[in-house]
Amino acid sequence: MSFRYALENYIKNPSFEKEARVYEDDKFVVIKDGFPKATIHYLILPKDLKISKQNPLTVFKNKELREDTSKIISQIREKILKRLRDEFNIEEDEDFIQVGVHSVPSMNNLHVHLVTRDFNSERLKHKQHYNSFTTKFFVNFEDLPLRDGDERLDADTMEKVKKTSDQICVYCGKNYKNKFAELKKHLTQEFNDKYKNKKRKIEVIEID
Repeated sequence: MSFRYALENYIKNPSFEKEARVYEDDKFVVIKDGFPKATIHYLILPKDLKISKQNPLTVFKNKELREDTSKIISQIREKILKRLRDEFNIEEDEDFIQVGVHSVPSMNNLHVHLVTRDFNSERLKHKQHYNSFTTKFFVNFEDLPLRDGDERLDADTMEKVKKTSDQICVYCGKNYKNKFAELKKHLTQEFNDKYKNKKRKIEVIEID
């Protein structure tokens, strides 16, 4: 199976990499991203393979799918925020957790990203990683499905956005342009300054 279909293993085989699963029901499985770009980074995968192989930018015209996915998103977000408060003494609002899809996904099976906006991760290795979550290349779930004519439906345009957009710090708004190494160092410092006095270091949070 092509790497682009690697997520299908989590849908087809309930025993596949159980340690990566954080939630599962009859319609969805939620897993830890294998290459997390932030402290908490999950993927929400619909189990229906017909749905799974459709375009993420238009598939949510399916009202039932959109409603079911919204419920899962709310459930996970609530649990994360509660555990951040209770276990890590961190008060954040819903905006700390962004949810959506990439306009040009790197994996073929439908997956919705749920990622914290700290972008504090060793797996965040270059400009395109960062821009894929901090520019319009990342389509917020609230905007789905996209309507005809929306520029985010154009893959070439969005790839250009990811590759050429300036890098803007999510904490302070400073423009680092093409200086990823400086941005990476700055993100780490901002993260440490914001959370260093909390109960303990943030780690991957499970949702029961």
